[in-house]
Amino acid sequence: MKLRLYVALALMAMVPTLATAQKGGKSSGGGDEGGGGGAPGGGASFKAPTRGDLEDMNPASFLIDKKKKLQLTDEQVAAVKVVEEQIKERYKVSLAAYDSLRRGSRSVSASVGSSRSKQKFATDAPSPAEQASMQVAMRGIQQALMGIRNQRTADVDAALAAITDPAVKAKAIALLKDQEEDFMRLMPGGDRDR
Repeated sequence: MKLRLYVALALMAMVPTLATAQKGGKSSGGGDEGGGGGAPGGGASFKAPTRGDLEDMNPASFLIDKKKKLQLTDEQVAAVKVVEEQIKERYKVSLAAYDSLRRGSRSVSASVGSSRSKQKFATDAPSPAEQASMQVAMRGIQQALMGIRNQRTADVDAALAAITDPAVKAKAIALLKDQEEDFMRLMPGGDRDR
């Protein structure tokens, strides 16, 4: 009987070590403010951008903010504002859905963390059911972000089409390339620390 107890205790002591080794030494999980927790399968951690982060990436809004640097005429600003409103309207539903997914993933991560903290011998590794819930939540977030990323090219083209002066358009393209780099850092696989 004592042998079984020792074996059980030894196995429980090894589980966190094995789980950490499988994750490459990093813990993934937790429902921090960024939401999303860790990536599915315990890979590299991904912090989902907030709705505000994504709204700030509207290329038309960005060009309006840079109107002095671009030396946009009043007519060009008005044309870009029309595009800005179209983009905002187009994303209204998808950003609301994204925000719901993101909040849902945070609650899944939080419930996983709280259920594990209540266990007598909590481990670093979530249960298979908890892992599955986190993976479903992350897949939903990633699909929503992919849809937004796929639409971005059309949004940039529409914003640039509102600018007729070739010299101003060239400056706008250069500025939008910088914003594109920032945008890509928000996406899964992007390096947000650069």
